[in-house]
Amino acid sequence: MSLIRSESKIDFKNPLALLITSFASVQEDEETCSILSFETKPKSGVTEFVPSVTREYIDKHREELAHFLCRDEGKSAESFLSNQLTKFHVMQVSRKHKGKMKEDLSRYSPSEFFREETLEKALGDLMADKQIYGRLFVDGIDRREEMTPHRISIVASFLRQSGVIEAVYKYQGFSSHSLEYISGLYNQILPELQDPIKREGHFCLIRSILKGYEYSSMKERANLVLQEGGSLTDRWTIILGYIISATAKDFTIIIRISEDLSHLTSFDRAVEYQGKAYKVRVGVIDLEAKLYTKLPLYIKEVNEAYSNYPKYYNKTE
Repeated sequence: MSLIRSESKIDFKNPLALLITSFASVQEDEETCSILSFETKPKSGVTEFVPSVTREYIDKHREELAHFLCRDEGKSAESFLSNQLTKFHVMQVSRKHKGKMKEDLSRYSPSEFFREETLEKALGDLMADKQIYGRLFVDGIDRREEMTPHRISIVASFLRQSGVIEAVYKYQGFSSHSLEYISGLYNQILPELQDPIKREGHFCLIRSILKGYEYSSMKERANLVLQEGGSLTDRWTIILGYIISATAKDFTIIIRISEDLSHLTSFDRAVEYQGKAYKVRVGVIDLEAKLYTKLPLYIKEVNEAYSNYPKYYNKTE
């Protein structure tokens, strides 16, 4: 008797295969009830530094930007210049300024998503705004419009109990350095990376750093502020630490919920909500690491977005 299902589309003769956990909202094995799957890319809950080019621009154009600087008795400019905004919010304003977004600015706040007491509000705002990546599937069908307050409460409860939000946020804050500082370190190394012979030594060093990875010790070293350049190992550790943070800021969180507890796999947990047990599967996907080779592009995008922020609010009421 064959153990291979007749409907399987996997080529079992192939020597290589990618096996992943299923979060699909379709029934598995002996499940008989409806399956709910929710997924979102919550963006970064960590606030970012305002680039020096933006600060210099504001200083040079204070008269021209007087409306922005005086908005809300100066509170808007103060929150911006004191690094209290998330990149998500600034990027939205930049798109609005460039005319690339017709919708109103989103009410969704990534910072609220990563706080236990405001998670439900953030989920509600996220699902109400189709600009943001949040999707609900019921039995394989996209049912975003059916994300009721009750379902929001269920999803929020299971996300809190899973610990996944705390884990993602922990890695988002792995590096406290600004992109500007990291870009400066990378530019010091870049000439050697462009040398076919010298760059091999850099690749070996990168592999060595990642092979010896341990959260606490690497985080400590990744947040050093180097004096007079520092060693090559220190510079790469700091750059890689920033890459870890940047990657975590773009994760997708996904959760699968079933009321059928008859078949629990190693990926499932039986979790209670208001006295009722559910089978819950929670995970994080989109784990591809950000590329340090794209740091020049990242800094260009961030400089433009942050400079557009005061320009936009300077011309709006």
